[in-house]
Amino acid sequence: MFPHPPATQESSPGTQPSPRMQHLYPVANKDEFKKLMKLGYVCYAQRDYQTALINFNRALQVLPDDACAVQAVDNTKMAIVGRRTK
Repeated sequence: MFPHPPATQESSPGTQPSPRMQHLYPVANKDEFKKLMKLGYVCYAQRDYQTALINFNRALQVLPDDACAVQAVDNTKMAIVGRRTK
């Protein structure tokens, strides 16, 4: 899902990346988050609420407690409930 830094003597499987490699992860996380949110919004606009919800939840896995993602999940759940009651 996320690009992994090249293996070095300082970084081996199952350990944290070396301090000089950690800067790669926040950028990858933000890019992945933006991609998932954008896809969620596209699906929402097409009224594909289930797929939108999946993508917003995945975005929350990347950046937990992000206010926009939390609101998007809540709005999408309400749209799903609203669709079922009509």
